[in-house]
Parts: sequence; structure tokens; C-alpha cells
Amino acid sequence: MISWCILTFNRADTVAKAITQNFTSKGSFVDEIVWHDNGSKPEEKKLLEAFMGSLQEALPVTKIMAPKNLGVDVGYNRTFSTSRGDWILVTGCDRLMPKDWLLKMLQVLDADTSIHVVSLYTKHISKVPERLRGPEVSLGGHQVVEAMPFGARIFSRELLHAVGYLREDFGLYGPSDIEWAERAMRHCDRAGWKYVAMADEIADHLGDEGINPHSGADSKEYHEFKQREISDPSKLEKLEWCLKKNYPYYNPYSGEI
Repeated sequence: MISWCILTFNRADTVAKAITQNFTSKGSFVDEIVWHDNGSKPEEKKLLEAFMGSLQEALPVTKIMAPKNLGVDVGYNRTFSTSRGDWILVTGCDRLMPKDWLLKMLQVLDADTSIHVVSLYTKHISKVPERLRGPEVSLGGHQVVEAMPFGARIFSRELLHAVGYLREDFGLYGPSDIEWAERAMRHCDRAGWKYVAMADEIADHLGDEGINPHSGADSKEYHEFKQREISDPSKLEKLEWCLKKNYPYYNPYSGEI
């Protein structure tokens, strides 16, 4: 069972365009969508509800509505805990995935059952420094490399149970995905599990490919907010400390497996 976890905050037009393309191009079946809205403006929320309602004709959509912006990490953690799938899928709400993207990820997973996370980056794997990636190998008819579980990804609930949630103490937005990826890699290395990224598949952010680049006030405000938050020196210091100390974080599943 696959659960597609989607987090939104305003930008209803962008969300609808990206998710519509990704839904139609996925190439394989998804069992449920778990959607968390992080306190969008009333007019944006109304549009988002209508769009997500249209998806419900094809598959179950579980709706979680926050009264205010709780931050990216709290939002995603809520979707993870609500989801029921053995596999959890995260694409972001503004990435344009390539044709048959989910089918290709599943073909890689089927080719090697020791893989617990497959990622798809927003740039070609050759752009990633060599020290952060392994050699290319062929799995399930696709080229993959061992690389940080980052960006769009599908990962096992077993991995989530082992490493826990995203940190929620980076504020509304921060480098928590990097910290979680480091935790995931450490556990996989200890457990003999694998983590790979697709070598030849790329997911564009909506705007990067020339479609509505940062269009509208909500989109411009969102990108400025992300840039401001991610460059906060205190968050970068916290990330450095977490990585050096191998610091764990809240795991609601500890003791369950």
C-alpha cells in the first residue's frame, strides 16, 4: 500500500498544476492521499479543497486542516502518522515529476528488496559532488546511484519506524530534510539496507521550466520566505550540531518494532 503525503500552504494554482501533472504521469497506482493544509488563506483553502475533492473521485483523500501555519515538519509528520501505507511517498506540491516517475521508482524497489528509499532529485545526479554519491548501477532497467535520500522520495514505513520523524525545532522551515536524510543513511548503513537516487530522472520545480515563474503574490512571498528561513545562521548551526552529535529525534514508533 502506498500513501502519497501532500503538504500545502496557499498557492492553490501552483499546487493544482503540479499535482495534476504528477497524478496523471505517475504510471502506477497510489492507494491514498494524505493531505495537510498548513492554514492557507480562506480563498486559497477553498480552491485547494475543491481541487483535492476532485482527486477523491479516483482514490481516498484524507484531509487534515491546520488553523495556522505549523511549519513544514509538523505538517509532514502529521501526514506520516495519519497515513496507512507500507510505503510513504513525498513529492512536494510544486515539483513536476517526469513521465512514469512512480512506476520507475517501484521497478527499482522490486529489483532489490534491500532498498528502503528511492529519491528523485531536481537536478541530474552528475551535478551532485562525487563524494556524496556512489557509482551508477542498473536496477529494474534504470540507472541508480547510492545517494542521500533527498527531494522527491518513496521510503518504507519500516525505515520511518527505525529513524523517527522530521525534527520540529527548526521553526517553520529549515534543513530538517537534510538532518533526517543523515539519520536515514546512518541506520541503513548499520542495518544493511540501501538508499538510492534515480540517475537519469529529474523533477523540475514549477517555475524552473519556464511555467509561471514565481507567479502571483503568494508564490513570490513563499519563495522569499523559504530563502529567508533556510539562510538563518542559527538553523545552520543547529544542523551542524545535530550532524556532529548524531542527535536522535522524537520517534513515536520506538518500541513498536
